[in-house]
Amino acid sequence: MTKIVFAAAALAMTGLTTSLAVSPASAQMPSQTPSQTIATSGYNLNSAAGYAALAGRINRAANQVCGNVDLRNLDVAPEFIACRNFAREDAMAQLDDIASGASSVTVVASR
Repeated sequence: MTKIVFAAAALAMTGLTTSLAVSPASAQMPSQTPSQTIATSGYNLNSAAGYAALAGRINRAANQVCGNVDLRNLDVAPEFIACRNFAREDAMAQLDDIASGASSVTVVASR
């Protein structure tokens, strides 16, 4: 049942749109990889609603750790989109560890 809920929520999450903001996130130091840890204990991952809520939180965290795209310089947009995709996919893969007792998911930027 849990794997079905995970799969359904993952499919639902792929339909989420990525918003583009107006300021670049290039102020990050290259040696520091931004990340955000999300505690999963407050989510009922056995329900579609709980899983979807956590998937939405992961999506927002991926947007935060990867930064924003300057709409005046769309040449860098693929880098930001790739970072967000990597961060989401990595965090969603960590949800499989929840079954083995993990209590958090860490969303990490790929740059």
